[in-house]
Amino acid sequence: MARKFVLYTGDTKEYPRCSKPNFLVKGHVYEVVQIINLGTQVNYRLRGLEGFAYPSNWFKAEEEVNYKHRNTFHGVAHEKPILGKQYRCYLLDGNNLITVLTSTVEGYEQMEGGIYYVRTKNSEYYIDIV
Repeated sequence: MARKFVLYTGDTKEYPRCSKPNFLVKGHVYEVVQIINLGTQVNYRLRGLEGFAYPSNWFKAEEEVNYKHRNTFHGVAHEKPILGKQYRCYLLDGNNLITVLTSTVEGYEQMEGGIYYVRTKNSEYYIDIV
């Protein structure tokens, strides 16, 4: 599937087999990682929120060319991220590790080998838990 980006409109109408919009931010652009066609409705699974399914009519399609690329960093941390909280991690700056307290965690997913993809309000991180 070509990369698909959608803008959350702020809709909160409940639908069967859908998650509540607790972790969605109105006006935020999300990447769709899976489209689930249930026949009578279509749901999206979003990057960083893969455990949840949201109705497609809560979103407006965004052209990939209009997607504002976010800052992406690689680092390490001692703990897993927590949704809705800031996250302490360490980024490599030359030969030194610098401590970073991120903006609010909006989503995350565990990838292979203990690496976590973490999406915050302002940036994205690939974090190795040590």
